[in-house]
Amino acid sequence: TGSYVPSVLGAVLILFLGLILARGIRGALAALLGKIKLNERMQGKSPLPVKMEEVLSSLVYYVLVLYVLMLTLDVLGIEGVLDPVKVMFTDFVGIVPNIIAAGLIGFVGFVIAKMVSEPLAALSTRIDQYAGKLGLANAFSLSKLLGQIVFVLIFVPVLIAALSALKIDAVSVPAIGMLTAMMDAIPNIIGAAIILAVAYVVGKFVTGFLADLLKNLGADELPTRVGAPELL
Repeated sequence: TGSYVPSVLGAVLILFLGLILARGIRGALAALLGKIKLNERMQGKSPLPVKMEEVLSSLVYYVLVLYVLMLTLDVLGIEGVLDPVKVMFTDFVGIVPNIIAAGLIGFVGFVIAKMVSEPLAALSTRIDQYAGKLGLANAFSLSKLLGQIVFVLIFVPVLIAALSALKIDAVSVPAIGMLTAMMDAIPNIIGAAIILAVAYVVGKFVTGFLADLLKNLGADELPTRVGAPELL
């Protein structure tokens, strides 16, 4: 029995110190993410709260706790109980660099897209006055729409690169295919929008010209002349 005492004491010590260290790392990571205001940067102008700081710090904490538990069981000489968990943990640790790389690429792309789209939208507020002339609601913001389009054009390619860096085919392949199809459709969408805009402007000009022409020809008095003013 005495031979097991050092193992038990060592396991308890590892468990105690490991849990303290895991809590300290979680607190330090949460403080670091709070200083860079990750939640605020991820939320932007969205009304929904974002708790990315809590999610990341808790994820790191539970991974460390799992590692501490495996060390504790090894010290106690208990093998085979957590073999499936060890395999899962090993696989997870193997993809952690990919997750970090994908997260960094996506975050940098998001920040760059915001840095470009928001000032552009603010500088192009003068085009909002043409919303009414184009038959749109006065509250419709053309500058905001322009900023959103620029954001998508910048962020989507970066998001594709981030998913490629993830190297998880079950997730990245369908998502990349969908995003690529969307990017391929953007030139067609822009072309269709230009055609519609030109057709609208030309249609407004032609209808205005015809209205003035018919008015000058006396078309408004035609029902009275034919004796049927109540018809038109």
